[in-house]
Amino acid sequence: MINDEQTICALSTPAGEGGIGIIKISGSKSLKILKKIFRCPNKKLPKKIQSHYLTYGFIIDPVSQGKIDEVLVSYMKSPKTYTREDIVEINSHSGLFVIEKILNLVLSSGARLAEPGEFTKRAYLSGRINLLEAEAVCDLVKAKTEAAWRRAQNQLKGNLETEIKTIKEEILNILASLEANIDFTEEELPQVGKSELLRRIFRIKKQIKELIKSTKFDRLYREGVSIALVGLPNVGKSSLFNALLGEERTIVTKIAGTTRDTVEETIIIKGIVVKLADTAGITQAENQIDKETVKRSQRAVLEADLIILIFDAGHNKNSEGFLKKIGKNLKEQIELKPVVLVGNKIDLLSKNKKQIDKKKKNLILISAKTGKGIEALKSKIKKIIFTELVKSESYLSVKQRHKTLLQKALEKIENTIISIKGGFSDDLIIIDLKDVLDQFLEITGESFLNESDQVLDKIFENFCLGK
Repeated sequence: MINDEQTICALSTPAGEGGIGIIKISGSKSLKILKKIFRCPNKKLPKKIQSHYLTYGFIIDPVSQGKIDEVLVSYMKSPKTYTREDIVEINSHSGLFVIEKILNLVLSSGARLAEPGEFTKRAYLSGRINLLEAEAVCDLVKAKTEAAWRRAQNQLKGNLETEIKTIKEEILNILASLEANIDFTEEELPQVGKSELLRRIFRIKKQIKELIKSTKFDRLYREGVSIALVGLPNVGKSSLFNALLGEERTIVTKIAGTTRDTVEETIIIKGIVVKLADTAGITQAENQIDKETVKRSQRAVLEADLIILIFDAGHNKNSEGFLKKIGKNLKEQIELKPVVLVGNKIDLLSKNKKQIDKKKKNLILISAKTGKGIEALKSKIKKIIFTELVKSESYLSVKQRHKTLLQKALEKIENTIISIKGGFSDDLIIIDLKDVLDQFLEITGESFLNESDQVLDKIFENFCLGK
């Protein structure tokens, strides 16, 4: 639990020049620290600093008594605060020197610098919020789009918690019935039959699987969709990259191999962050630079959620030329992902030449130079994102941590089913079910409250300072 002797502080607003900088202090010494460094305009301490009100005055150096900055301070008495501890917030002018000076005064007066996410961690440890809500706070701060913000808000409202609670309560109900089978065998109480027990267990299994599916969608909403533009040298990858961005971001020349590194930019499509990667043409590596170039292009392909495979339609070439040039492993990875085939340079395709086969799946013919077909390509990308990669109606924010625990719960459920079908005794089935329950208690954080902080530290380390 929280050590009351440890009062923490941090800058809660972005560092740098600005109108306002807010330094937050939380802990039992908060008010005592404030009284050391704060004075009213008459250079005296206020007779009483009223809780949950703003007070005007100055931060002073307690040694020299010199004024540091004109400020508004707020004191919030526990337990009606974010951490359920006493909290002080100092609203000063935002400048590197001013902020550093005030922070140093707070530190020298008895506080220590907060760790990332420590204010929210204390809110969790005090019981004000659960672990799912704490994670939602982190997502809310980091949200880059309205869709990501909406999902974080949904988790704060308890949407995922409701789903977890429903499963938890059903497990507890089954456990209670099984306990009753053991404790009241001589009483004329209705026993839970094998078929009924299996029906309820299979329903829980289905619910867990649905939650696991949501993990992929959550990652894409939070981190965005990665799209790699790949192909042989001089097929127009950089021209298409610029056309999709609507600006001249990369150098385009007639010389093959102009792009020597992976260039990345971000666009927003219907609330989803889309990270475009313009890769260097994958070809035979002749020197160390070529080898590193190919290596980076291959990495972009492996990390991508969607591949745009570009070939030169202007000279009646096709995508097979690229697929023959790459290794078997990379080809297999590409085939596992959604792929859009893009035939570029159709402005060079003469009418008397053999036409490109337009029956290929996901084939879009374009001219990055003239812009023809670009809108059709954008529409195809949108369709794939929202039909194959993300569910626009998915409202649950299920993270990798949750997925790991849900997969463990699924394994335990399978063990439970085996035990029931094998005719094992109720007390052994209870042990299996309690293992399932433990995974859900870890998702909500209920199992951490009396344990070491090591797991919690891992969860909160991704938070920003001051939150």
